[in-house]
Amino acid sequence: MSDLFGELRELVHTGMDAARAHELCALIERQRELDPESYRDVWIPYLTGVGRGWDFPLTTVHGLDTLATWSTIAPFARFRLSLRTSSPRLVKERLDSRLFPRVCALHVDGRRYLHRGYTYAHKISSSRSIATLDVLHLEDVTLGHDNVAKLLDTPHLTNLRELVLESHTAGPIGAAHIATSEALPNLRTLRLSYDELDDGTALAIAASPNLPKLGHLDVSGGELTQEGIDALRGARPTLHVVHTPWSATNA
Repeated sequence: MSDLFGELRELVHTGMDAARAHELCALIERQRELDPESYRDVWIPYLTGVGRGWDFPLTTVHGLDTLATWSTIAPFARFRLSLRTSSPRLVKERLDSRLFPRVCALHVDGRRYLHRGYTYAHKISSSRSIATLDVLHLEDVTLGHDNVAKLLDTPHLTNLRELVLESHTAGPIGAAHIATSEALPNLRTLRLSYDELDDGTALAIAASPNLPKLGHLDVSGGELTQEGIDALRGARPTLHVVHTPWSATNA
């Protein structure tokens, strides 16, 4: 145990973060396999003490059974829940679970239900459980601009730090809803994929007083020009802008 515990102490005290979470998982799994009793009696109390304030997901789970297992293994941690090709009904069931407060990052893949954007937006925004989220990632959910507004019509996203919409049809109006919404005061990262985002709308996001902590804007596709990107940085000098043109996304 001493060698592994030494590795653990070194890992933790040199700076734990999301990038190193997989190392922690590997150590946990090795120790539980070698000596479950010492993991329970020594490791869990130690990690519970030093892990206060960790705001990254320890690992990714794909269902409630796995989330329940990991919640027992690592009661000091929070997790990323990735729901693959999940209907709005299944998403709502997960949001209503007593285990959901252990989730800090939610990834919903709606590719089999592309045109149920309103239902996704309604189910998610109406749930109090999303108040635990740091990250919300919607992939292949065709929201449309009206449903972006619906998604943000909630008081429960104020802790959100990263929003990823790979929705294909949010468009400039949907992006404008993000700029004018008061739901995202702690948002630091915004990723919009396959949107027709233009210079004016992107500038509205960068200049928005409702997004005071925004530091990273990532746009795939869209109609941003270099002049527009320069204007973004002028409006918010600390903003890091990543723009992948249509030609690159379709390559």
